[in-house]
Amino acid sequence: MTASPVRALIDDKISIRGHFLPPRCPVTVCAQMQSDDGDLWEAFAHFNTNSDGTVNLTRDPSVGGSYLGCEPMGLLWGLQPAPGAREGLRAMFHPVRDPARARCCNC
Repeated sequence: MTASPVRALIDDKISIRGHFLPPRCPVTVCAQMQSDDGDLWEAFAHFNTNSDGTVNLTRDPSVGGSYLGCEPMGLLWGLQPAPGAREGLRAMFHPVRDPARARCCNC
């Protein structure tokens, strides 16, 4: 998985791509982010690779998971508290000038 740009503001578009995957196969891409409170947030999306074994979240629609359709930033706006998290969580990332790190992977 590659992301470009590597650093961006939370509302900047990021291109996420997977390479060297089996051609025409289902894959699941996951994102995780930890809030300042230490709570884990997760999102995932199911895709089908093309004939070259690639998936491009800017171009390819999610066929299931945290969101459906072609949503380049879906893995970020689709973040939800991880299973087993405490009730009533709100994502807190302060101060806004400090980086928040998201991790994407093929799960």
